Amino acid sequence: AASCQQMLPSSVKIFVSPFLRTLQTAAPLANALKSKVVVHPLLYEVGGVYVESEGQRHGPGACLSPSDMERDFPDFDISRLPGPSHRGWYQGGWETDAAARQRCQQLLSWLQSLREEQQNSWAVLVIHGHLIDLLLKALLGIVDDPEGDLENENVMERRVVFFTPNCATAHVSLRPDG
Repeated sequence: AASCQQMLPSSVKIFVSPFLRTLQTAAPLANALKSKVVVHPLLYEVGGVYVESEGQRHGPGACLSPSDMERDFPDFDISRLPGPSHRGWYQGGWETDAAARQRCQQLLSWLQSLREEQQNSWAVLVIHGHLIDLLLKALLGIVDDPEGDLENENVMERRVVFFTPNCATAHVSLRPDG
């Protein structure tokens, strides 16, 4: 994180998935960059919060509640999350790839509005591999092949895949001219 600080502008805002592992990743980054962290409810991994047993995936699985996040990550802004729930922030079942592609279109609109709001600053997203794949496809106008969708599975074997293993970083610039 400290080496990244030299490359970044003075104003950086970090947006993070509500999953525990991304919250844990964002904490030292925010500390090193002295940046605000916003937990965004649409930045979760494709599939949602699910339980996998005997090769089958179903949801929702257990996840942190907003009060858990507030306790464990007191400096993070959780105001975008849905209200208190004993079951956690995620209330859906298994998210299909088709639903995830629609969510990526929402995220693309949000990123474009964010670009307009924060013209001289950077937004850092701490998110997940399959979401990165679908979001990059949405940004670049690449149609993800729905023929490969399988029920209760996330399939990464498609014609175009942006593979980002755990702890990968990527720099994507959204220019004002498109």
